[in-house]
Amino acid sequence: MKKRVLTPQAIMNMTVGELMADPNLEVHKQGSVLTFNTPEGIITIQPRTRPATPAAPKRGRKKAAAPAAEDAPRKRKRLSKVNSLEPKIKALRAEGKKQSEIAAILQKSQSYISTIERKMRDRDKAIAEMETEQAAAAASNSAE
Repeated sequence: MKKRVLTPQAIMNMTVGELMADPNLEVHKQGSVLTFNTPEGIITIQPRTRPATPAAPKRGRKKAAAPAAEDAPRKRKRLSKVNSLEPKIKALRAEGKKQSEIAAILQKSQSYISTIERKMRDRDKAIAEMETEQAAAAASNSAE
C-alpha cells in the first residue's frame, strides 16, 4: 500500500469525510484553527476571515421627501414627444373604438395604446397648466 504524503494543499483539497476517514490523520479544532497531526509533522491551518461587508443598498427608486411648495421653485414638466400613432388613435377614439379594438387595427398591443393615451393626457394637462400660469402672469403684469 502506497503511503500518501499530506501537504497543506492536499489537506485543503480533501473533504471532511476523507479527513475523518484517514487513519494517519488526527484532527484538532480550537476556535477557527485546525491542527492536523500527520506522520510527517503537524500542519496548522487558520482560515482567512472576510471583513464584514455592509448590507447592499436596496434596489429601486427612493422617494424623496417633497419640499414645501413655497421653498422650492416649480419645475416644468418635460413634455413627451408626439407619437406618429396619436392622430390615428384620436380618430379611432372619436369613432368610439376601445383600446383593444384600436390595438387590433394598428397591430399593436393594448398596453402600448394605453401608454400612448396616458402620455397624451399628461402632455395635454401640462400644456393646460402652462397656459394657465402664463395667463395669470399676464394678468398680474397688466394690473401693475
